[in-house]
Amino acid sequence: MIHTCLQYSMITVTLFGRGGQGIKSTAHVMSTAAFLDGNYVQDQPLYSAERRGAPISAYIRISKHPILARGYVWQPLFLIVADDSLLDHESEDVLQDVTKDTVILVNSALSTEQIASKYSILNKISVADLSQLAMDVLHRHMVSVAVAGAAARLIGLDIQNLKQAVALELKEIGIRDEEVVRNMQLAKDAYDATPYVEAQAPSRVQERAYGIIELQYHGPKLSTCTITGAGNASARRTGDWSLYKPQIDYEKCTKYTICFVYYPDSGIAIDKASFPVVDYNACKGCDLCTTECPPQAITLVKKSKK
Repeated sequence: MIHTCLQYSMITVTLFGRGGQGIKSTAHVMSTAAFLDGNYVQDQPLYSAERRGAPISAYIRISKHPILARGYVWQPLFLIVADDSLLDHESEDVLQDVTKDTVILVNSALSTEQIASKYSILNKISVADLSQLAMDVLHRHMVSVAVAGAAARLIGLDIQNLKQAVALELKEIGIRDEEVVRNMQLAKDAYDATPYVEAQAPSRVQERAYGIIELQYHGPKLSTCTITGAGNASARRTGDWSLYKPQIDYEKCTKYTICFVYYPDSGIAIDKASFPVVDYNACKGCDLCTTECPPQAITLVKKSKK
């Protein structure tokens, strides 16, 4: 049965995840499933740095009527957090736009009570370990379809339309048929495993009004981009972008230093003994060092919780 919330004037969804988790695909699957249900839909990702582990967000609008709003979703009815580490992120406050009506879905191994207590959340929360589910079905950390299945459960999208949306999205990007079948199963498993939480109809559609801004004309000298200030990249701590960190086995390391050459943003330095040393405040978990290391002396290990 279709959730009664789809009878509202508009359903708004904000998704937060990390680069490499497939958040853009999550939004596509959800919006396609809603479209197949006979709704008007709109989905769009918003990128920060396009790097594995970097915070990524996407926004979805679903309505029975044409959608005239555009851009960022303010005060969503549903907030989807694809990895609970984002709740600890220093510069990305994923809870800043929630209202008392917002239903929050969190991908976490913690319980609902633990999430609510740890982050002082008073909203209705649904928590499911979608990462483990993805590992069980796909044998890899790709949670996009699992998150789509869990979110579809809360919104009330039809399971058959969801499975069809998964097939359409994955085949369009060239995924093999056997992988498509596994992902369809993952979507259903996530749909069934997610605790149902009923959303309350918002008192009004939470969309911000935008005025018209007229920009004055300026000549090329004034309007051309010119950088006059010193760079601030060294002050930007990007180490919390990643879920995994490189670990160097110095018994295997041959001091080839190719990891140092390939690694971006000074994430690896060379010490006095000519060994590579990882700066975990700068490391984004991009996996380049493990890929390029000839003796395979570097492996990725999951970061422990604080």
